[in-house]
Amino acid sequence: MLLRYSFFTIFLIAVCAGSPARAQNYESYVSNSGNDGNACTLTSPCASFSTAHNATGSGGSISCISAPASGQLTITKSITIDCTGVAFNDVHGGVLVTINLPQSDALQTVRLKGYTINGFGNGTRGVQINAAGTVILEDMNIIQHTQQGVIDLRTSPGKLVITDTAISGNAGAGVVVAGAAGTAAILDNVTSAGNTFGIAVAAGNSVVVNRSVLSGNTTAGVEGDPGAQVVVNNSTISHNNVGVTSYQTVRLSNNDIAFNTTAISGSGSGTFGNNRFSGNGSMGTAPAALGSASSDLGQQ
Repeated sequence: MLLRYSFFTIFLIAVCAGSPARAQNYESYVSNSGNDGNACTLTSPCASFSTAHNATGSGGSISCISAPASGQLTITKSITIDCTGVAFNDVHGGVLVTINLPQSDALQTVRLKGYTINGFGNGTRGVQINAAGTVILEDMNIIQHTQQGVIDLRTSPGKLVITDTAISGNAGAGVVVAGAAGTAAILDNVTSAGNTFGIAVAAGNSVVVNRSVLSGNTTAGVEGDPGAQVVVNNSTISHNNVGVTSYQTVRLSNNDIAFNTTAISGSGSGTFGNNRFSGNGSMGTAPAALGSASSDLGQQ
């Protein structure tokens, strides 16, 4: 009886020792020639972002060796996805990238870099942000969705940074910042063209647009709802139906506002007196001069 018990104990130990839990990668890799049964390493890449995401620890990264077989993904941990130098398009339905970090994630940061999200008129949204502390979109192309290119729907305060990115041909707005608790967003060197709105900002959110192009949008290049705060600097707002739609919300500095059907619509847009208006069908509502040199709104 003692001998049988000892044999069974040894058998259990051997089974457990032979089946260790797979450690998560700090760096994972995807390739269209990869396999989702692989370990997602450089020499044994996965085929899809979703498998690589699950194989990567919080704070880690996914790199593209070549375009993955599938790009649709819900992100539930802090991660960097970098496809710089890879020609990547994704034909999909629904939302391609959904960001939904739990509060238990300590780093609260998602960074997407260097690839194209193409809805081909079938995908609903390119990037939808539901929950995260900071989201960074860098060197992206987000095109041809039936709704928005990028939409921020966070219910907790957060930060959004979009740089060196083109967002175009979407049936909804290129960028919507609509965080319920207030998102602080920066757009730098962003082209948002051929959408309904270049950028639309809801109440309670603050956005700075710098060195960007908001052009060819069917409703407006820039739109700020009542209660939003939008600052647009050093940018081109052109060839839109309305250049700027403002409800006491948009401040303008050193911009070219040209060739719009109407330059300014709504009340309360403000100018620091150094914008250039030309070629618009009508001026609409002229922006108000902002402040004096001693005020918070002045040029100093």
